[in-house]
Amino acid sequence: MIPVQLRLIFALSGALSLTASYKRGPEISYSVSVDPGDSSSISVWMQIGGAPRSMRLTMAVHPEYDDRFWRYITDWQISGIDRLALLTVDRENVWRVITHAGHANLSYRIRLPHENPTNHPVWHTFIRSDGGSINPVDTFLYLADFPHAKVHITLGVGAPVVWGAPGRRVIAMAGGYASQEFETDVATLLDTPLLYGSTLRSWHFSIDGVPHSVVYWPLPNATPFDTTQFVDAIKKVVTEAVRVFGKPSYSYYNFLLEDGAYGALEHANSVTIGMPSRDLASDPRAYLPELAHEFFHTWNLVRLYPEGRGSLSERAPEHTTGLWLSEGVTMYCRGVDASRGIPGAWAAANRSARGGA
Repeated sequence: MIPVQLRLIFALSGALSLTASYKRGPEISYSVSVDPGDSSSISVWMQIGGAPRSMRLTMAVHPEYDDRFWRYITDWQISGIDRLALLTVDRENVWRVITHAGHANLSYRIRLPHENPTNHPVWHTFIRSDGGSINPVDTFLYLADFPHAKVHITLGVGAPVVWGAPGRRVIAMAGGYASQEFETDVATLLDTPLLYGSTLRSWHFSIDGVPHSVVYWPLPNATPFDTTQFVDAIKKVVTEAVRVFGKPSYSYYNFLLEDGAYGALEHANSVTIGMPSRDLASDPRAYLPELAHEFFHTWNLVRLYPEGRGSLSERAPEHTTGLWLSEGVTMYCRGVDASRGIPGAWAAANRSARGGA
């Protein structure tokens, strides 16, 4: 028979271990606001609770496009819940927040660099009076030691939002217009760009029961193009990709396409691609090879990735020789144009999209 004292010790140990295993991590709330009359900045308010008294705050370094947007952070303000909170600099993109009890309110503004509205990188946060494209890596600071913390985001942009982050979402009235609220985690937040605006055009289709959205943000003076051929070609590329890999690796997918932008960047559940309408007017399939390449990355680079490239960090990734698989195989498999006899798994997709057998 176990003595009473030992039973009490065992019970107390079990309770402590149970408490530790179910201990809640930090809770983070973001509120993003954009002044429709000011396209030069974006404001972020951040509320942190349940964190250590000393915490590291950082802006992530993207492994492909390290544009160091932390250089544009201004107007810092920080306060504690009931006592003073301090903000110190650890290094150029890492700060340390010191609080009384792990609670702090923090706000900052990102003064966006001046860029050509008709020719800017699609992966940059870019704001116009009729909408915006927000790259979360260049927008949201996060707790470096809690990359999977649960977060709540309120988007007060005063226009419809297209954002693919999974999680609960609601519409709330604030300041006379509808704001959109989302709940997700930090890792997903940083990998999910969004578009918003009053002029967005969107189309939808399903492949194997999985929803896909094509969203296009046109310039105010956009050139008209054949949207039927445009969307049909994208759907055929998706269909062929799913045949190559067997099934979608996601539960939804967003093609976020921008007029007046160039370049592309892949994500787990979306891709951003610059597609000038003047080019699409000449050929609605003009960017099909680029789209096929980036969409192929959904499997080969995003989910199957070189060592050290699987997650965002406050540090630049180590050099890797594995990109030959991620980029080289993708370039080979996508093909360019079956009519030119270029081999690859994408030949069927390109031929199908162009109306061939």
